[in-house]
Amino acid sequence: MNPPRIALLVIGDGRVALQAATVSSWLAHAEEFEQTRCVVVDDAHHLLGFCGAIRYGWDRLREPGPTFDYVFHLEEDWSFERAFSIAHMARVLDTEPQVCQVALRRGAVPGEDEPIIERFPLEFVDRTTGLIGLGRPARVQEWLEHRLFWTTNPSLYRASLLREYEWPGPPRCEAAWTETMRSEGHTFAYWGAREDAPWITHTGERTGHGY
Repeated sequence: MNPPRIALLVIGDGRVALQAATVSSWLAHAEEFEQTRCVVVDDAHHLLGFCGAIRYGWDRLREPGPTFDYVFHLEEDWSFERAFSIAHMARVLDTEPQVCQVALRRGAVPGEDEPIIERFPLEFVDRTTGLIGLGRPARVQEWLEHRLFWTTNPSLYRASLLREYEWPGPPRCEAAWTETMRSEGHTFAYWGAREDAPWITHTGERTGHGY
């Protein structure tokens, strides 16, 4: 079993030190993958905005170059708390065609009383997937399936989305993309069990526009 081929898409707005720390943290904690492409979007002057930066990144990924099967989406202001296997996340996408994204879960943010899963527990379905290969014994991985939203927080999705769809323009492109995916019968996933601690911490604040 070969590790999944991924493209790393880094969305940034000029916070160089923050981006370097984020990529370093990702490299230190992401395991079991082959990175064949990397696209960095630098919207330091805020000309693209949130929606435009993703559209531009997808356009860059469509350019000729080494092939990849998945995209790992990474904005520049995150810290990873512990190791995670991209190969195992890809396994969910391979075996569950309705799932269009596997995201890493963050903790509560300022102004929220509880993390999203604790606030809406009935919206999340406990799932398991068998995992095989890459030099480790077979085991079962827990994850959560839901229909609430697509998130642009750190996540893995199929490269085929780039070929089949265009990322929406502003305003509210994240919500518009969520509606498109739901209308196509897709669901979304959070990696890990319901009781797991957060995998990621947000280290910055929103500085763009056009969400």
